[in-house]
Amino acid sequence: MAGAGVAQEVEWEVPVDDQLKCTEFKPFKFVGPCLLPHCGRRRATNPHMRAFWAATLAFCLAFIGWFAFAPLLTVVRVDLGLCENDIE
Repeated sequence: MAGAGVAQEVEWEVPVDDQLKCTEFKPFKFVGPCLLPHCGRRRATNPHMRAFWAATLAFCLAFIGWFAFAPLLTVVRVDLGLCENDIE
């Protein structure tokens, strides 16, 4: 496996198994009284949390983009020149 050599060279910020998968899930960290998202100190040593936060952000944007269209249907209908019968 190509990842086995990488695991010996890199010291990960989170514990990983033999397949380089994260074994602990800690998405947040405390900085004083604040709870902040934890993305890691360096890009090369913590891809696990970066992938988690990127997927979370992408899902939120897709969810908002998909469901924001329904309230705008009246405006889109007028712009496209559609009547009530065309929408159903």
